[in-house]
Amino acid sequence: MRRSLIITPAGLSCNLSCDYCYNGSRKKEKLAVMENEILEKLISKAFFENNTRFVWHGGEPLLAGKSFFEKIISLQRQYSRGRHFVNGIQTNCTLIDDEWAEFLVKNDFFISTSIDGDEKMHNFHRKINNQCGSYKNVMSGVKKLLDYGCKRVGVVSVISSNNVEYPEKIFQEVVRVWKTGFEPNPCFETKEMGLRFMPSLDKQIYFFKKLFDLWWNEDNPELHIRLFKDVIRVLMGLNPTDCTYKIDGCRHITGIDEKGDVYTCSRFLKEKDAYLGNILEKDLNKIIYSEKAQKIYDLTCRLNKECMSCKWLKFCGGGCAYQRWLTGDIESKYYACEMRKELFSHITEKIGPLESA
Repeated sequence: MRRSLIITPAGLSCNLSCDYCYNGSRKKEKLAVMENEILEKLISKAFFENNTRFVWHGGEPLLAGKSFFEKIISLQRQYSRGRHFVNGIQTNCTLIDDEWAEFLVKNDFFISTSIDGDEKMHNFHRKINNQCGSYKNVMSGVKKLLDYGCKRVGVVSVISSNNVEYPEKIFQEVVRVWKTGFEPNPCFETKEMGLRFMPSLDKQIYFFKKLFDLWWNEDNPELHIRLFKDVIRVLMGLNPTDCTYKIDGCRHITGIDEKGDVYTCSRFLKEKDAYLGNILEKDLNKIIYSEKAQKIYDLTCRLNKECMSCKWLKFCGGGCAYQRWLTGDIESKYYACEMRKELFSHITEKIGPLESA
């Protein structure tokens, strides 16, 4: 199983001010970039497994600067010693110029960005300095990447109360522009924002059912929507690939912040309940496989009793552990339980059993 290290080289700092951001006030006003000593210690100890995925995340990871990312590549070449690894980056793309585009494409980064639909829907939440929308800046950065030979830019679309009623418009916009699909992620309840931006479950049910029908009727294998493909995988007797749909989905994911602090997942960054240790004090593999870490990972697998007898458990995995934890009890029933049941039922009725095919 591949180990995914989700690293925030500039912490949670960001050049955008998206009002629905689940990082909320955890985003720092003052930029703090990971020091070279921490970066080298991290990468030198990251290859204890044969297949490592580095995901550079944030906030906005490009705020760490191009020289920082050049150091990343240099250190990976120095310490990998033939072991397989890949680099991914989740960026809002607004900082990408010719130099960034050339660097990221040349060094084979898997690139993902965020687009919430058409320009109006996107700009409603995703603003620069709480003022102008970021859509044109994002599209400019994406064009640079494509001009330099990037074959695919992954897309995450945040589904909020603002755009949840427009699955057709979002689907057509994203398919028209990206042609390779996207990942629809609903806003969820947070400690700071509460339910302010989360669409109602009834509207989520409508959105995802309609989105599946649009995707299914398109009949295009190149059009990737992981949620729907994961449901089909389970119907074929396989496991889902998305961590939020697997019971043990957290165990192969590790979050690391700019200080070298290690957590069970990037969503748990800065949360003391999920803190595992610091890489300047102990080797990364010893932190990940420590007794403390295993206890926390085991805890994320503890589900509500109702989940254990649910026929959709293999499809759902009980929901994201972080989102369950936000409700105050990690064994709580997942907030979107009924929505997922409705969606899984809709999909299976639409396409029928596949395991014996």
